[in-house]
Amino acid sequence: MRRPVLLRGARPRLAALLALLLAPLGGCGGRPAAPERVIVILIDALRADHVGLYGSELGATPGLDRLGPEAVWFERAFVPASWTRPSVPSLLTGLYPSEHGLTDFVDSGEEVRAAVLAEEVTTLAEGMQAAGYRTALVGYQSQLSPKFGLAQGFDFYNNNTRTPDRIQSRFLEWVDEAPAAPFFAYLHYLDIHWPYCPPESTRGRYYSGPSELDPCADWRGLRERIRSGETLLDEEDRKLLAARYAEELAALDQALGALFDELERRGLWQETLVVITSDHGEELYERGGIEHGHTLHDELLRVPFVWKLPGSWRAPRGHGSDALVEVRSTLPTLFELVGQPVPDGVSAPSLLPWLAGEARERSPVPAVFAESNGMFAVRTDRFKMVVTPAEKRYQLYDLEADPAEREDLAASRPDELRELQLQLRRWQGGLRPVRPAAAVLDQETAEDLKALGYLQ
Repeated sequence: MRRPVLLRGARPRLAALLALLLAPLGGCGGRPAAPERVIVILIDALRADHVGLYGSELGATPGLDRLGPEAVWFERAFVPASWTRPSVPSLLTGLYPSEHGLTDFVDSGEEVRAAVLAEEVTTLAEGMQAAGYRTALVGYQSQLSPKFGLAQGFDFYNNNTRTPDRIQSRFLEWVDEAPAAPFFAYLHYLDIHWPYCPPESTRGRYYSGPSELDPCADWRGLRERIRSGETLLDEEDRKLLAARYAEELAALDQALGALFDELERRGLWQETLVVITSDHGEELYERGGIEHGHTLHDELLRVPFVWKLPGSWRAPRGHGSDALVEVRSTLPTLFELVGQPVPDGVSAPSLLPWLAGEARERSPVPAVFAESNGMFAVRTDRFKMVVTPAEKRYQLYDLEADPAEREDLAASRPDELRELQLQLRRWQGGLRPVRPAAAVLDQETAEDLKALGYLQ
């Protein structure tokens, strides 16, 4: 893959100026102007159906929901993988997991090896940096270790800031170093990831029934007992599990609301483009499983994708779009906005026409694809196929009649199955893999990955 020519060194400010001059002013009714600031907020393991904008009645996300009047959100937004390792690099590069190569870890018992993003791949941060934006990543996720090459293009990179308050204070400290400069920031929150340990302020808000399940006590052992089938959850246990997850989300949402308030207080909110999304959803024992990465059902692949627009844009807002989209489109959308060329090999389309109000009824793609741990999924407007090649297993669902994916129609709808098989083969044939480098993980990173359940 050939890396596009990007302006570097002393030229980024010129690139930003050119982008602003070439883009029609937001107030003139044309295409939106390049935003002054961009913040991408990724809430690890957030299901779309737990957000008020997406129909949740829990009331756990008033902070996120307040973006609604200023935002466009995509009702059918999907990630290309059901766990963090392959999914976040796809957000940051616009590539599918099979293309960027960061798909798994190899644990030999003596050392853990992992793929490293190839330097020839252009990241979201590199493009924003070349367009004149200061760039920063702040959050907590061991899978974002700089060892994996994802720090390319970030002026400031800190993946080990654990609490929301600290993430936000460190981010604002970085902003204060050059408060007038345009910036791009990626904030990664791990709070609602297993185990579910909500603070006292929200614990018990959604469940006070008879279950004695404690997802926070001996959570490593509980996870393995549930996975192995040794521990089976009854209906009350499942309610408690889902409640603790929602209670963690409610606590995080309060912190995000405080961040939005602070940005408003500083005069930074009005002209900032804010993107809210996730790297995957979460299983809450709907099918007897927990966490993520083990299936390709929609509770893992469908995520929030909310775009809070700058105030100066003359674009319709305050509505959801039913377009079928991929979170991979973040990179080409932002690159189009700031006047950067989309890298060769990035197949995801820009969503700017949908954000600008130029396209609402149609979808930018006829199908979305996902892959994880040897499984593949193809999803069109109506049908979805999940394939497990090692087991020679095909599942087919009619999403209009069965949105929860409960009735497998693979045996009774051979024509639809055949069509999705053809689409999968075409997609696989069009992939353009980049050879990643390799690294041996240090003990601290390996231990963090074990604690999160990604290594045994």
